[in-house]
Amino acid sequence: MKEAFFYGLYMDSELLKSLGVTPKKARIAYVDRSQLDLHGAVKILPLPGHQVWGMIFQMTAEELQRLYSRPAAKSYQAETMEAITQEGDKVAVICYNLPLGKSAPLNVEYLDKLLPLAKRLGLPAYYLAQLEGLSI
Repeated sequence: MKEAFFYGLYMDSELLKSLGVTPKKARIAYVDRSQLDLHGAVKILPLPGHQVWGMIFQMTAEELQRLYSRPAAKSYQAETMEAITQEGDKVAVICYNLPLGKSAPLNVEYLDKLLPLAKRLGLPAYYLAQLEGLSI
């Protein structure tokens, strides 16, 4: 089993199950010194003093391959990162991210789906406020 960090709509375990994977051992966590970028496709950018919150799930390498071989996710590349759980545990995780590319407009449609999910998962209030501020 692999520990994988998800920061977008794949934080939704029900969505993952609908895509044929079985996420296990769900934990809220964050990646430090990073910021969520919703301009174009969702991705994590390095930025000291910021955090990206999401979920850690355990899943098999085959399940991760299945998720990221889908047409909408093929451009994402696996990176090893350190995530920190709400309890303060540091966990080495696989995180799929996009390489830096051209700037694009804010993906408002994606943000409109991400905000309710982040609220439902109980991500920190200050992080929710940051996400809400993106649409201003």
